[in-house]
Amino acid sequence: MKNRNLAYQLGPNLPGRRAAVCAIGAAGYGVAAVCMPQMALPLGVVGGYLAAKSAFGIREAMVKMRFESAMLGKRRQWMTHDEFAQLAIQAAGVGSRWLGYGFSWDAEHCQSTVDFLKQDWREHYRQAVTNTAKLRYVKGHLTDCLLHPVDSLNVLRTMKAVVSTQPGYAWIHAMGEEKPLLLPNKNFEGHAAVFGTTGSGKSRFLELMIHQVSWRAKN
Repeated sequence: MKNRNLAYQLGPNLPGRRAAVCAIGAAGYGVAAVCMPQMALPLGVVGGYLAAKSAFGIREAMVKMRFESAMLGKRRQWMTHDEFAQLAIQAAGVGSRWLGYGFSWDAEHCQSTVDFLKQDWREHYRQAVTNTAKLRYVKGHLTDCLLHPVDSLNVLRTMKAVVSTQPGYAWIHAMGEEKPLLLPNKNFEGHAAVFGTTGSGKSRFLELMIHQVSWRAKN
């Protein structure tokens, strides 16, 4: 998340709201242009301007939505054997092992983190995570939302409480662009130490390494 205005990213999705207002305005001017042919040109010009503003606003709104989604990270609890094998093959092809998803930490990431923590970020974070969780629920249960709107609304209402009770904060995922992380095989020669707090992924890391060694022995 380098070189971004964190205060802007954490606040309400103002570009999305502006885009919605402009889209409604453009539609209104379009209808007026049809109903009043003698004023079609000026009304069409204003409607076109509002439509363009709406399009640019949607772009900005999508940037913010992607940032909010990144706060949740990938959060995959499992993957299929075929998915794992594909990642292991790609890593083995360049003489490496797959560690998971993440990014290399540098000074700019440190500065972004400092800027983030200087803000009153907790409530903004919870709201962003809640928004993303709701969006993912609707996308994953679109049919249920259409057929059972009342039940779906009740589920969406409870999501804020569920998010508030989840342990830890995953916002660090949004500090950079996460990609598959590879570590050269030569780094595993000799001794190694794995450090991390409880729940940070030490056991998952060791599982990945053991599975890849086992997979290579069989293939």
